[in-house]
Amino acid sequence: MGSLCTKNNHIEPDNINLPIPIPIPQLKIKNILLVDDIKATEILFKSFIDIYIDNPNINFKYVSSGEAAIKLIQQGNNYDIIFMDIIMGQPPQLDGYQTTQKIRDMGFSNLILGLTGMVDDISKAKGIKAGINDFCAKPIKWDDLIDLVKSKNYLWH
Repeated sequence: MGSLCTKNNHIEPDNINLPIPIPIPQLKIKNILLVDDIKATEILFKSFIDIYIDNPNINFKYVSSGEAAIKLIQQGNNYDIIFMDIIMGQPPQLDGYQTTQKIRDMGFSNLILGLTGMVDDISKAKGIKAGINDFCAKPIKWDDLIDLVKSKNYLWH
């Protein structure tokens, strides 16, 4: 199936191939946070949720930095799942590893899935040490993302 394609933070419509909608079990989760510095990723995740999950009770929140994600958690917002971009902004901004570690240090215990183009063993080990539960490679292949989320059985009825 197709994958997410962006160029210069703009969606390239000719290159976006979402999989054909398939029936998937109803998600138990109600609150999803996406942390990614590319705005196009938010648009595509919203489309993915609308098409594949089709649940009006899902609260989807997007922030473009690790600092903003930490602020949401500090304010008491609780998310069932966080999709965390690993490479965000330029130092001194926090990357996905640092953001995840800080969120875990605040007691967040729910699922955090890393989104990255670097899914080598060293990056995975660094992510696991920071508290990332699993990874989905960028460019995102929606079928892979569905399989990854489905593999976390507690997310489904």
